[in-house]
Amino acid sequence: MNELILSLYSAIRSGETSEVKAIILDTPSLINTTDERGFTPLIMAAYFNRLEIVRFLIENGARINDVDGAGNTALMGAVFKGFSEVAEYLLSKGASVYTRNFNGANVMTYAAGFGTAEIIDMLVEAQADATLKDNKGMSAIDYAKKQGNTAFLEALGETTN
Repeated sequence: MNELILSLYSAIRSGETSEVKAIILDTPSLINTTDERGFTPLIMAAYFNRLEIVRFLIENGARINDVDGAGNTALMGAVFKGFSEVAEYLLSKGASVYTRNFNGANVMTYAAGFGTAEIIDMLVEAQADATLKDNKGMSAIDYAKKQGNTAFLEALGETTN
């Protein structure tokens, strides 16, 4: 991987917004580049809770629904990490709640295990599907029941049985 790409990803991880902006404005072709794990700058920014960088990238042409090497989107990363502001922004900009990763998981699968009540409510409002089954035959509802995630189940009007 070239030096400039390494610098871009390092700046995203450490939250150096001005450095990210300078690199992207100087070399716009890097906006949707990927690292060795398939992370785009947007996916990495979402995963590290860098809302200002997420906004900048979207405003400058980052593809919101690109996937990483495991098939996860920026929204999935934000939900997995519990970053409600990033998730809300991505949803407001049209992030898909229907994408499934290579294991068949979707945003609701992650919300069942890691999502905050705020994120769960956002996803329910966005009509994310908690009934889709992953490659193991489990839905987000199944995972929530298994983990005793009553907040998730209540948001969906489900019982814990």
